Amino acid sequence: MDELYSIISELTERYTGGDSTSVPYEIAEQLTEAVCYCIDQVWNHDGLVPENQEVRGIYEAGCQSVLHKVEEAQQLYSEMMKDFDAYGNRTLRETIADGMAKFFLYYDADYCPQDHILTLDYPVLLPLEELRGIDRILAYLNCIRLEQSFMKLFPRDYVLKVLRNYNRSYTILIVNLPGILLRKLLANLLLELPLWKTELEQRHYENLARLIQRQGRDNLELTLFRQLQSLAGRSPEMFQYLKRELADVAAEFVNGAKHDCLERMV
Repeated sequence: MDELYSIISELTERYTGGDSTSVPYEIAEQLTEAVCYCIDQVWNHDGLVPENQEVRGIYEAGCQSVLHKVEEAQQLYSEMMKDFDAYGNRTLRETIADGMAKFFLYYDADYCPQDHILTLDYPVLLPLEELRGIDRILAYLNCIRLEQSFMKLFPRDYVLKVLRNYNRSYTILIVNLPGILLRKLLANLLLELPLWKTELEQRHYENLARLIQRQGRDNLELTLFRQLQSLAGRSPEMFQYLKRELADVAAEFVNGAKHDCLERMV
């Protein structure tokens, strides 16, 4: 514990430029969290210090881990932005094209690595609430990478038409775009219709409702699971990401069939 206090004191002294080790409570709390965040980078899952390592060594290794993740995130972001497409959605564009660039400009890996700065308004399919700092940003960017890859499996005009059919105001909605596309694709597969058929007729919705009601939620989710395997192709990573949405899709389809409102979903 003394060694931990020593590290925090040294960081505080560097923060003040060597003038003092006394700072306001809020800054002291921030710097303490910064040290703990870096230590957590290499702390093992049992909550124990790695064998034969002192706290200072763990902290320094954690600092290097943070810097490595920042570099990894920057490379991922730069590569993704070469052909990034927000498909007209304002929240996605503002979060990635505008906001993420500011993160790399203002992120403080030395004195506040635990702060991910951005609100990350565009929703992804992976829950990231427990992550902080560069860990959350890196995980978020990986989600966006997979979403971009999935949507680019289909012609841009097709994706735009599916999004417009879902809601003509999709451009200003805070909604996950691949989730909309996925529901449409799965509905077509259930009906054994070509994927390119973007508009369904009333008879299609009636058939879809009967199919869903006949299967029930558990069997439907299993069917959707198999369909997603064909959609994801040879990308296990994409499949694992999109698979998280299947339980919600199955529940929504069952509810939509029950209340005759499937046309609002696909």
